[in-house]
Amino acid sequence: MGIKTVVTQLMTESDNVTHDLFRYLVLIAFANGLAEHWYATAHSLQFDMQSYGVGLAALIVAVTPILAVRGYFERKEGEHHE
Repeated sequence: MGIKTVVTQLMTESDNVTHDLFRYLVLIAFANGLAEHWYATAHSLQFDMQSYGVGLAALIVAVTPILAVRGYFERKEGEHHE
C-alpha cells in the first residue's frame, strides 16, 4: 500500500472518492500547531502544545457527532431514491 493510497483513505469518505472538508481542516490545524511550536522554539518563545492539542481535540469531539448525524441522514436520503 503506497502513501498515496493511505492519504486518499484518510482524507476521503468511505467511498475513497468524496473528499471531506473537515478532515482537511483537522490536518491543517494539526500542521499549524506544529508550525507554531517550531516557530516558538526557533525564536526562544513559549508555546504550549498541550493546551493547543486539548483545544483541537475539544473541537474535534464537538464536531464528530454532527458529522455522524449528517452521514446518517445522507444514507437515509439515498435509500429513499432507490
